[in-house]
Amino acid sequence: MSFVSRLRVFLVCVALEAGVLSGVPMRPDEIQDLMQQMNQAVLAHVLPSDDEGSDGNGLPDVAGEWLVQASFDSASVARGMPAHVELVCTFERQDRTLKGSCRPSDGAAGVPVEGTIEGRHVEWHFDIAIERDGKKQRATYSGVLNDAETSMKGMVGIADMRGEFTAKKEGHAVPHVDADS
Repeated sequence: MSFVSRLRVFLVCVALEAGVLSGVPMRPDEIQDLMQQMNQAVLAHVLPSDDEGSDGNGLPDVAGEWLVQASFDSASVARGMPAHVELVCTFERQDRTLKGSCRPSDGAAGVPVEGTIEGRHVEWHFDIAIERDGKKQRATYSGVLNDAETSMKGMVGIADMRGEFTAKKEGHAVPHVDADS
């Protein structure tokens, strides 16, 4: 008998003894029924771990087109970053590696994207020039998928500028994100 089982039996016996001392006796057949109920197997609903996804191999399904909305904090906006950025990113997953492209929601040309998936944590990056003819900088998005794998939210960083983002799989509404709130 395991330690936990012994402890459980001990606690039940203490409770029964307290009942006897206070004048509330239990018949032996009631005690036996109680002990049998304690030893019966119980089915439990087990929640999936963060590493279990809907595609059957334990990884989330992020393949497809995502609408990504980012809002930058006031310090980033003061340094020339737009307050809001909207992208359309198309992802493909190969094991824990993320590949694809991101483009402005009103543009046709995109940039290549690379990233990783660890459980429900998704991170991707690409290089862009913030200013026309400016030096390219790495934009990194790091977020967490919801349970339905249809949205994610997290942080975005480009050089020393920071903000928050939300992303929704194609066909789902995207809530507004305000980095200063």
